[in-house]
Amino acid sequence: MLLPFLPTVTEKHGSGEVWNLSSKGGSGTYMWSILDTTVASVQGSAQVKSIAIGKTQLICRDHKNHNNWDAIDIEVAQLNQLVWIE
Repeated sequence: MLLPFLPTVTEKHGSGEVWNLSSKGGSGTYMWSILDTTVASVQGSAQVKSIAIGKTQLICRDHKNHNNWDAIDIEVAQLNQLVWIE
């Protein structure tokens, strides 16, 4: 997953951009974690926030079965151009 790094003057810890993710399957209740919290953070129900340029992993575990999990690579990169595709 590629997230843009959008620094703002008022934000102390990175861009402040929050991305809401979701997961399906298992019990329906999940625990989310980020390997490198200097690149991104995760709060509550998979609200991922880009903090700094870099790479990390987002891990999702089923709350009732810790053997049921998956991870996704996350890269926070400098935004050079944004083009909307219809």
